[in-house]
Amino acid sequence: MRLQNAYDHRLRLRVHGGDIDVAHMLGVPRTTISSWKHRPAKRVITTVDPARDEIDFLRTELASAKRQLAVLRAWLRIAIVMFRILGVSFKQDRLPEGDAKIRLIRAINRSKTTIPLTAILKAIGLSPARFHAWQHKQVCGIAGGLTDRNSCPRTKSTQLTSAEISIIRDMVTSEDYRHVTTKGLSQLAMRLNTVYASAGVWYRLIKIHQWRRPRTRIYPAKPKIGIRAVKPNEIWHVDMTIIRLLDGTKLYLSGVIDNYSRRIVVWKL
Repeated sequence: MRLQNAYDHRLRLRVHGGDIDVAHMLGVPRTTISSWKHRPAKRVITTVDPARDEIDFLRTELASAKRQLAVLRAWLRIAIVMFRILGVSFKQDRLPEGDAKIRLIRAINRSKTTIPLTAILKAIGLSPARFHAWQHKQVCGIAGGLTDRNSCPRTKSTQLTSAEISIIRDMVTSEDYRHVTTKGLSQLAMRLNTVYASAGVWYRLIKIHQWRRPRTRIYPAKPKIGIRAVKPNEIWHVDMTIIRLLDGTKLYLSGVIDNYSRRIVVWKL
């Protein structure tokens, strides 16, 4: 008759907490450990000192926390290496407009309660001045406040706001104004009391943002191939050229050209 091994209930609790190394050291079979992990822990009434059970519980929690910390460190190491391999740098690259910067700011604000803000910004390569500028623009509450261009109240009398630049972009790329020149668009915007900027500013913004004006044809394309003959002497063309001599007199050169061979049939001066 085969005898069944009996183990202490505290060992089963430690396995449930994730501390499997102790069970391996005591020689517990892998199948038994697997069954402990998949079955709920049984409630055991014992006369052991409760303080000792609490110490065992704390040891189990500490082992589980250490294992989770090791996993997080491994993932963080992989993320940092990939971040550096891809060459992402806030000094040269720009985040896309929208909620990308909002998500990044929220993540930094949640993490700075545990990690110092300077350490977070140094790890991702973001300067503190730029981060605080993003937060200031978000507080302004203006649409597009987290774009790379300042959208908060203007600091110079001649500085265009993001709303004015958006109006210029819409007018430049609109199909309704494709027949109007860029200079005409600047004058039209002034008459409409929307944007007060010179034509040079419009040209500069178009060059910086690489906006393309619609150039679709209003009229149908004209045929580029004219009349074609299928045999010689079927179609002739008559042409005349004026030749001015040095003494001021004019000579008229008339010629007849065959459409098929493109040769001069007859000419007269």
